[in-house]
Amino acid sequence: FGTGIRSVDQYLVDYRPGSLVVIGADSSIGKTSLALGMAEHLGLNGHSVLYVTMEMSVRDIADRFLVGHSGVPRSKLMTPDQIEPAAWSSLDTATARLKPCPFHVYHSPGISLDELGAVVRRAKRRDNLSVVVVDYLQIMRYPVPSDEVASVQQLTSGLKTLAGQQNVAVVCLSQLRKRGPNEKADKEPTGHDLHSSGSIRRDADLVMLIHRPEYYHRDDQDWLDKHEDLKDAAYLIIDKQRNGPTRKVKIAFEPRRTKFYEWGAMGV
Repeated sequence: FGTGIRSVDQYLVDYRPGSLVVIGADSSIGKTSLALGMAEHLGLNGHSVLYVTMEMSVRDIADRFLVGHSGVPRSKLMTPDQIEPAAWSSLDTATARLKPCPFHVYHSPGISLDELGAVVRRAKRRDNLSVVVVDYLQIMRYPVPSDEVASVQQLTSGLKTLAGQQNVAVVCLSQLRKRGPNEKADKEPTGHDLHSSGSIRRDADLVMLIHRPEYYHRDDQDWLDKHEDLKDAAYLIIDKQRNGPTRKVKIAFEPRRTKFYEWGAMGV
C-alpha cells in the first residue's frame, strides 16, 4: 500500500494488511484530506476501500474527489448553472476516472466498535476489502462514556484486533491534544501530542503526523513574507513505525484542491 506520494512511500513498511495506522493533526490541518488522498490512490490501483465517516456526508466526499481531480472549485459545484463548458469537460473526465474505483462510504455519526466490526466484516465478504479508514477516533462512541482514557484504550485495541482478524489495514484519524498556555500553537507535533496518546501509540503499527507551519501564520503577513520557502509546505512526520524508519518528509498542500502532493509537483 502507499499514500501516492513517492517521497513518503519509500519509507513506509507498516502500511499493510493487519496494521493499525494512525494519522494525527490539529483541526483544519488536513487529516481528512490526506486520508482521502490515500484512499483514492488505493482505489485507482484496484484496492477496495471502505471509508467510515462520522461527520462528512457522501456528497461531501464525492465533491472532494471531483475538485481534486478536476480543479473546479467546490463553490461552482454548488451552482452548476454557472459552470463553464471547459469546467464541465474537466468534471466529466474526473468522473470517468473515478467511477471504476472500488471505494465505499459508510456514514454513521458516533459509530460503535461493534457496529464498525459488523460493517467491516460484511464489506470484507462482499468486496474483498483491503483498507478501512475511520474518520475519526475521538467521535466514535466511547465504550465507557465517563472515562475517556479507558474508552480510547478499548477503541485502539479493538481497531488493532479488527485489522488482524479481517486482514485489512485500518487507518484511523486522530485529533491532537489542545496546546497548553505556555506552548506555541505552531509547534511541530510529536506522537505524545496525540489525544490520549498512550494507548494510541502502543497499539498503532504506524503513526503519521501532519504539520503545516503556514497555516498557523495565515493572517501574519510579516511572517509569510519572511518564510516564502514555506508557502504551501507541509511535513508528514513518520513518528512511529514498528518495522521501518521514522522520518520527516516535506510535501505540499494545495488548499484549492484540498490535496497533498509531492513537494515541487503540486497540482499534477
